[in-house]
Amino acid sequence: MIDPTDPRLELCISPTHALRYLYDDDRLSRRLDVFEARTKGWFFDHAETLNNGSNPHVGFAVLKLVFSYFEMITKYLEGEIQRRGAEIRFKKGIRSVFPELESQNSVALILDYLWTYARNGLFHSGMTEGKIFIRDSESLPAEAIEFEEDKVYIDRRLFLSRILSHFDSYISDLRLTGDLNLIENFNRTWEEVNRDKIYPFPS
Repeated sequence: MIDPTDPRLELCISPTHALRYLYDDDRLSRRLDVFEARTKGWFFDHAETLNNGSNPHVGFAVLKLVFSYFEMITKYLEGEIQRRGAEIRFKKGIRSVFPELESQNSVALILDYLWTYARNGLFHSGMTEGKIFIRDSESLPAEAIEFEEDKVYIDRRLFLSRILSHFDSYISDLRLTGDLNLIENFNRTWEEVNRDKIYPFPS
């Protein structure tokens, strides 16, 4: 039994939760509270702030804040905790958030470009590479992702908006549908991600 005054219980595990919140009651609803608060408060909220500001040059920063979402959400949806297979998880995540891409004949090429030139460019080179461009929905209404003349154009506002909607829908499904497979996959990934960090609490 941990002493309720143990300072480790005050470890910040989201912008609005300390470890005590889970240690007192580690049920699904509380895990979801933390998961939602940290994903939004540490990443998505900052991307929204950038998009809503007056600086027109924030697009790449927005992409860098949210591009990890696709692999992450696939892991939680499928309960897949292996470290290998990042490209497959990334492409599944893109397809899940942007199902309209399936209707395009060039979907496989778009996914390859997003993986190679956007995801890998941002994570490994610090910048998207040759086939990826940003469009601004204020000046040019567009789809979130468009493929033109062998290039992929990403609308920074619509792109973020679709990710936010997808995440909200996922959280709602976990809270309301009672889908046991979805819940099991979430818990499996949650425990793997947080093992030796906030779960289980050290004795």
